[in-house]
Amino acid sequence: MYVNTLIVIAPLSDYPSETLMFRYLTLVSKENLELNVLLEVEQYFKDKYYKLLLNKGALDYIEEFVTPEEKVEAIRLDKEINFPYTIIAKGINWQNVRNLTGQIRFLKNI
Repeated sequence: MYVNTLIVIAPLSDYPSETLMFRYLTLVSKENLELNVLLEVEQYFKDKYYKLLLNKGALDYIEEFVTPEEKVEAIRLDKEINFPYTIIAKGINWQNVRNLTGQIRFLKNI
């Protein structure tokens, strides 16, 4: 399987995640792992998350916002397992960002 996309659910871009670590994870995913980084968010909340991430300076490596209804084959960073190739996280922080990027790297190379 070859996957070139990472989907991060929108709640992982906000508290309890740390903005700097969220930005680092998306940077590594896009620049080092050459993945398309998408943020999955309900249609109703797209403007909210766009403004939030823009104000925090965390939009640089997000290519697009997608809704849960859009079926995209991807590695997913989520809070629960609903799809194959899902990595579980309650947040993105200093303690787990290396582990998360390692898991993303592993799944990309399967």
